[in-house]
Amino acid sequence: MGITRQIVFEALDKIAETKSAQTRPAPNERYKYMVLRKFKRLLNKLLSRVGFFLVTYPDYVSSVENCPTDYAEYGVKFLKFVMENPEEIDWLFSRLADDYSRSILKWFIQYRIASSLLGAKKDALFFPGLSREEFAKGVNEAIKNSKEKYLGVYDVEGFKIRTSKMALYESFFCKQYQYKNIVYPQKGDYVLDLGAYCGETSLWFSKMVGETGKVWAFEPESANRKILTENILKNNVKNVEIVEKGVFNENARMYITHPVRVCNNKPNKRCEAFEYLHSEKKDSVVLTEGREK
Repeated sequence: MGITRQIVFEALDKIAETKSAQTRPAPNERYKYMVLRKFKRLLNKLLSRVGFFLVTYPDYVSSVENCPTDYAEYGVKFLKFVMENPEEIDWLFSRLADDYSRSILKWFIQYRIASSLLGAKKDALFFPGLSREEFAKGVNEAIKNSKEKYLGVYDVEGFKIRTSKMALYESFFCKQYQYKNIVYPQKGDYVLDLGAYCGETSLWFSKMVGETGKVWAFEPESANRKILTENILKNNVKNVEIVEKGVFNENARMYITHPVRVCNNKPNKRCEAFEYLHSEKKDSVVLTEGREK
């Protein structure tokens, strides 16, 4: 069994321990309980080969009742992907050079799986290092000059950027695309921002790579791209080029859905609008700049 499946079963064992009524058996029942756990683990390893996993009915009911979050859906899809494609995650593990990086990937996998069964309670079992309250406090303390609830205009490091507080905080304050002083964009680098959103990360990349560098900002969604273009033009940035496409593992034409609050003039009814997107395979995109890099 590969490293990915081991990590998945470890996460599911921990989740089961937190949810099962048998987590703390009576002293005279410990041995029997351990035998049952080992048998269940072995059975699940066999069942996983055909796409099944065994849980008790009380655990299932509890999961459904206590997990009314949007993140649960993503967690279920992620668990399905990992169980059906473990070799891809195994390959990713093999490409990581240090234990710290591997531990972060392990945490991420288990955290996502826990979100499908525990909802917001996942933070207690697989702590992300920063609570939601601490993160929100950090955002509000670092970014104060807009009263907008979602999209606002913020002044940061010489830029005037229209975006969300969350996205701005992650790019400019958490510096999520810089790993200590080991991996980060440097002067003269070429950078692909895949899924540029409103462009806050593209602008951060732009500043890091300087005039001799270049940033290609891929954004297939028209609403986001409109704001992205506005941010690039207003800040008079010359080293960012917007690409009106997404990046995928194959050349394709897809569509994305958008939630719409009012449907057929009925305020209490919600529906979805959709927009066609064009994507290109990541190794087939040709970026022409007149320079070899």
